[in-house]
Amino acid sequence: MLTSLALTSILGGALGNMIDRFEAGSVLDIFQMKVSEWQSAPFNLADVSILAGVAIVFISTLIHERWEEKS
Repeated sequence: MLTSLALTSILGGALGNMIDRFEAGSVLDIFQMKVSEWQSAPFNLADVSILAGVAIVFISTLIHERWEEKS
């Protein structure tokens, strides 16, 4: 279940970036967070989706490996 969610998130983000690149020539939905004097690097929703998918795969793999070690 988690793997399906992660791969769907990665694929959706990749397709979102690809569509932006083909239609507009660049990524359109760029955000930047600013809190007081700190500000983040610019990012877009597709990149967040890809990052979330990769994080889910990583965490799921760690959990699965530890589960196998205990068995």
